[in-house]
Amino acid sequence: QRQTAQDEVIEEDGYHLLGIRVDGFDEAQAKRLAEASLQAVPDLGCMVGLFAYNTPAILEALRDAGKLGQVKVVAFDEAEASLRGILDG
Repeated sequence: QRQTAQDEVIEEDGYHLLGIRVDGFDEAQAKRLAEASLQAVPDLGCMVGLFAYNTPAILEALRDAGKLGQVKVVAFDEAEASLRGILDG
């Protein structure tokens, strides 16, 4: 296991990790960071939300960008909005 810096880009085993985005537990900032990541990397393949509010923020950003269904989303919570996102595809 290795510790990484917040914006460290990692390329290993065919994966390209853009780094960690920290929102300070601010839901609006979580969405802004998701939007910025989508703009910075048009062919982004996956986004990960660690907290209950992250996944809904990611889903909103994807919806607004017209990229629902194009980017995989990994969630670690059973928040209603996250479960709704799963049911909605």
